[in-house]
Amino acid sequence: MKNQYGFSGSNMAFLKDVLAKFDGFSSDFGMVGDGIRLGEEADLFYRIYSEKPCLWYDPKIRVYHWVSLRNMSVRYRLWRSYKVGVSSVLLRGRKVFSLDYLKKWGYFFLLLLKAPYILLKDRNKRSMVVTFCELAKRLGYLIGRK
Repeated sequence: MKNQYGFSGSNMAFLKDVLAKFDGFSSDFGMVGDGIRLGEEADLFYRIYSEKPCLWYDPKIRVYHWVSLRNMSVRYRLWRSYKVGVSSVLLRGRKVFSLDYLKKWGYFFLLLLKAPYILLKDRNKRSMVVTFCELAKRLGYLIGRK
């Protein structure tokens, strides 16, 4: 699930009083052990945006971030994408017996059917990884548990 506001943890800054007003980052989320629940910044964004739909973005700001070699592996990217899907269930909830949930299964199977075409058409590793990460994220949302 894409962060609908386009923000992530690496490109944000808050005034102290804003963090205090919205109770800061939730301890229900974060990169802790194997039970990763991504989305501590997305959760805060949702809370802020629901009260005051205004966030500021400056495209000139650049973030340089060191990433470990382990986190650059395809296996890690797939696992993290799956966890993003699972975490979206925690952030937004999910009604299993709903038309929206059935549609999401339909979109999942449609992407699964399109995947071989995408892979054959592009024939590059990046396209493969992006496609499989999207499938992993959707699967995480569809079968993830709270």
